[in-house]
Amino acid sequence: MPIPTLTEKLEWLKPAKASSYEEECAKTLRQGDYEIGVQVTNDILDEAMEIFIRSSRSYFGVSGDSMVAIFTAGGDLINAACGTYLHAIIQPIVIKFILKYYSQNPGIHEGDIWYTNDALYGGIHNPDQVALMPVFHKGKLLAWTTAALHTTETGAIEPGGMPVSAKSRFEEGLNMPPMKIGESYQLRNDFLEFYSVYGLRAPAMFISDLRARCTTADRVRVRLLELVEKRGEEYLVGLLRKMLVTAESGARQKIKSLPEGKFRAVVFNDAIGWTPALVRACYLTLTKKDDKLIFDFEGTSPENPSSYNVHSQAVVGHIANFMYEYVFHDLPICSSTFAPIDFIFPPNIILNPDKAAATSCCVYIGMQCRNATHNSFAKMAFSCAGLWQQVTAAPGSQHTAQICAGLSQWKLAVSDVLSFSLNTQGQGGRNALPALERLLRPRAPSRRIWRCPTMDDPQSQRHGFHVHGKRKQGAAGPASVRRICLFADSGNQCAQAGTAGRHEKGEFAADYGSSRHTAEKHNSWRLEI
Repeated sequence: MPIPTLTEKLEWLKPAKASSYEEECAKTLRQGDYEIGVQVTNDILDEAMEIFIRSSRSYFGVSGDSMVAIFTAGGDLINAACGTYLHAIIQPIVIKFILKYYSQNPGIHEGDIWYTNDALYGGIHNPDQVALMPVFHKGKLLAWTTAALHTTETGAIEPGGMPVSAKSRFEEGLNMPPMKIGESYQLRNDFLEFYSVYGLRAPAMFISDLRARCTTADRVRVRLLELVEKRGEEYLVGLLRKMLVTAESGARQKIKSLPEGKFRAVVFNDAIGWTPALVRACYLTLTKKDDKLIFDFEGTSPENPSSYNVHSQAVVGHIANFMYEYVFHDLPICSSTFAPIDFIFPPNIILNPDKAAATSCCVYIGMQCRNATHNSFAKMAFSCAGLWQQVTAAPGSQHTAQICAGLSQWKLAVSDVLSFSLNTQGQGGRNALPALERLLRPRAPSRRIWRCPTMDDPQSQRHGFHVHGKRKQGAAGPASVRRICLFADSGNQCAQAGTAGRHEKGEFAADYGSSRHTAEKHNSWRLEI
C-alpha cells in the first residue's frame, strides 16, 4: 500500500467538493441556527480540551501541546480547540488516507478507534500522536473527531522523543501508520500489549496519554450525537458544510485586501543538532495575487543526515501558526481557510526530504519557516500605509527544553520533556508600539499569553514551578524549575525591543538521596530585519 505522495498530501489539504446532500442541508440552515451551531461546536471542543488536559500524564499534555477537532465525514477540518495550531490544517491528510485506502479493508465502522504518529502519513513528527473516531448515526457516517497530543517517549535511541543524534527514521522509535487500535468503543488488548513491550522507556506514560486521546475524541463524538438527536442529522451536516463555506469566504476576503507582489525571506541555522553547519533552513518566496497566496521554497538547503528535516505538511503546520495568530486571527480553525493557499516544495530539500529521513527534531527547522513567513508578511505590511505600524519582529527559533528520564518518586518509569520552557518564549520588538514582555507559545493561540517577570523584576526571584510533585521530605523532585523569566529588550536593537531571551534556573535530582545538581540556563536570541 503506497505511502501518500506529496501531491496527495497537498491535495488533501484542500476541502473536498460538497455533495448535493451537503449543499441542500446547508441551504435549509437559517442564519440564527447557524450562529448558535458554531457556538455549540466551540463549547463541545472547549469541554473536551479541559478533559484532555486533566486526563493527560505527560507534561506536553498538561501544558497544552494538543488539539481537539471536528471534521466532516469527508475529512475536512471544521473547528478545533488548540493548545497549538501545528496540527490544525494537516490532520485531514490522515482521515482522507483512511477513507481512500481502508474503507473496504479493514473497513470503517461505528465504535472504531484509529491511531497514528507517522509523519509520512500526515503528522508533524512521531512524538505527535493522534486518536481518531468516526461519528455514525443510524449507520451513516456524519463526521470525525480527533485528539492530538505530543507524547515524549517513542522508543528512539535517546529519551524524550526528539533524538538529536538520529540520522534516519530507523533510529527514531515508533512510527505507526494509521491503524485501527479499537473496535466497538474498546481499545484492543493486543495493541496495548504491543505498546507495553515495544521498547518504550515509559510505557505507562505512553498508554495513559493514549487513553486520554481516546477519551477526549469520544467525548466530542458523544456531544455531536446529542446535537443530532436534538436538532436532526440534516442540521449537523448543513452546519459543517456552511462553516466550511463561510471560512473560505472570509479567508479570501482577507487575502484579497493585502498588497500584491512577491516577498522573500531567508532564514539560516548555524548548527544542525550538535554539528556546526550553516544551513539555509528556509528560502521563501511568497507571492500574493488577487485572493490567492503561493509559498515557494525553491532555494532551501538540501536534506541532511540528521533529525533536523521536515516533511512538507509539517511546514504547512508551522505556517498555520502564523496565519491563525495574525492574518486569520478572527477566522475559525478550518480547512477551507487554506483553500486559497498553494505550496511549492522542490524535491530533496530540508523541507521535503526522502521518506527514510529522520524528522523527530523537525520543529526547530519548521519554526524557521514560520519566521520566514512572519518576515515576508512584515515586508508586505511595510509596503502598505495602513499596515506598517502593526509589524513585529519574528520570535525566532530560540525555544529549547530539558529532557528527564529515569524513575519518579513513586518508582515509575519516566521519560519526559520539560515542555513549559520548550513552548514558551518572548516576542520580537514591535515597530511602533511598546514591546510585549510576555511569554508566548509561538506555535499556539495568541490568547495563551501571560505576564512573566523580566530579569530586573523582583518577581523573578519568586517565579517558578515544580514539574514533579513534592517528595516526602518536602523537596521537589526529581526535577523542578525554580525560576523562568525574560531578558528585557532582547528582541532587537530597536527602541521598541521585545523580550526574545529567557533565563531559567532548575534543579535536577541526581538520585533520591540528598545529593542534587543545580543548573542554570541562559538563552537569548536576536533578530534584525
